[in-house]
Amino acid sequence: METRLELDVLIYPDEVRVVTPEDLREWELETASQVSIPTVRLFVALYPYNPAAMSPNPDTAAEELPFVPGQIIKVFGDKDPDGFYHGESGGLSGYVPSNMVAEIPVDDEYLKHVLMQQGFLPVDHAGTSPPFSAEYWAVIL
Repeated sequence: METRLELDVLIYPDEVRVVTPEDLREWELETASQVSIPTVRLFVALYPYNPAAMSPNPDTAAEELPFVPGQIIKVFGDKDPDGFYHGESGGLSGYVPSNMVAEIPVDDEYLKHVLMQQGFLPVDHAGTSPPFSAEYWAVIL
């Protein structure tokens, strides 16, 4: 029967030593502070968007994200100089025209997760846009 012991070690020019739990915590904090985490925000589609028919950039329409009104879109970072965000929704990712969406003002990570799982917000099918004012979000959220 073979017994194996695995240890993490730190190698320095003048010594080698076994890593302690404190060493691991320090390393994780140091590494986390060096990693750039993109800002993730949630947006809701205000209008239907079919890039193949509506894109202002026909050559790059395949790189754009299609969506329908009320669809929730996870957006990474800020919009580019052309007015597009990079986002994902429904298992797809691509560029999102900023004039077709509105940001959902939510800071709670759990609520963001719940909204993404839900995938859509209710839309008034009478032909008018849903109310996306601060008062609306205060009631919904």
